[in-house]
Amino acid sequence: MIFKNFNLVILAVLIVSLSISSCKKEQEDTNSPPSAPLVSDPLHVYGEYFFVNWIGVTGATAYYADVATDADFNNMLADYDNMEVAINGMFIVEGVIPVTKYYVRMRAQNANGSSINSLSKEFTTRVADLLPNMGMEDWIDYPNYESPAPVGVWTSANKVVDLNPTIYPQLLFRTDDAYSGSFAAKAVSNIAIGMPLLTGSLSTGLFNVNLNDFLKSMIIGVPYKSRPVRFQGYYKYFPEGNDSCEIRTSLTRWNFSTGEQEKVGEAIYRTQDTISDYTLFDLEFVYFREGYPDTIDMVFAASAGGEYFIGEVGSTIFVDDFTLTFEQK
Repeated sequence: MIFKNFNLVILAVLIVSLSISSCKKEQEDTNSPPSAPLVSDPLHVYGEYFFVNWIGVTGATAYYADVATDADFNNMLADYDNMEVAINGMFIVEGVIPVTKYYVRMRAQNANGSSINSLSKEFTTRVADLLPNMGMEDWIDYPNYESPAPVGVWTSANKVVDLNPTIYPQLLFRTDDAYSGSFAAKAVSNIAIGMPLLTGSLSTGLFNVNLNDFLKSMIIGVPYKSRPVRFQGYYKYFPEGNDSCEIRTSLTRWNFSTGEQEKVGEAIYRTQDTISDYTLFDLEFVYFREGYPDTIDMVFAASAGGEYFIGEVGSTIFVDDFTLTFEQK
């Protein structure tokens, strides 16, 4: 009995010790500077600006960023030397030069001080304010479907296939029937058991299946801050019945007064005609407002009414080598 009681005493002491140690650790964490934030891999990078996505840390009350033209951060950009950034997970770097490397690092801060510098990330600006992979050459292979790279820029409703490949059809395909290069995108409208029409489409944004409201599965558009003058590329179209395709780029921005996205400009084209050979589309942007957008939404849909589940099964669009053009400066 004495031995048993002794074990109980030892156990109690250990529990108290662990509790004190835990409380001490929490107190130390409370009285310490935060950990360093994480700068995400480059994604929305253009010719004259780029967006930096980042992940914050617990306990931070402010975040600061450095942008430099060298990996040692000896040559800082004037406006991005210890610049405080809004706590929303993204900021824009402007005034940069096309086809140039830049380096980004961040710090978190609270009342107890600043974190160490985060690991830096290299951003290489593009030749112009264009989206990546507009030639549809780069694709990612998943178990049940393929999707154009990179994730976070190009998407489709192909993720529905993962729910049940025997029920839900693939809607966007990589095809070697290309205008130039090795590949193009092919989108085919189809249906699934128990569901309305699923339009075959390629678009910018993210797609995560929402079975409660399928229309809310798509997060439309990606960050963008330019005013192109034309939207061009090559397509083929094979409609079923009276279906029509839609090729569109919309430029929008958030209106803080109305709490909604407002349309800044748009280039759009629809046709019911069969287009058997790759044909140039050359669309002029029509602008409705002054100033710059904050989002670009690019869509190639085999069924123009697909947003409302209207269209025909089997309508097919091919798209390749599309681009945006700008006024000469």
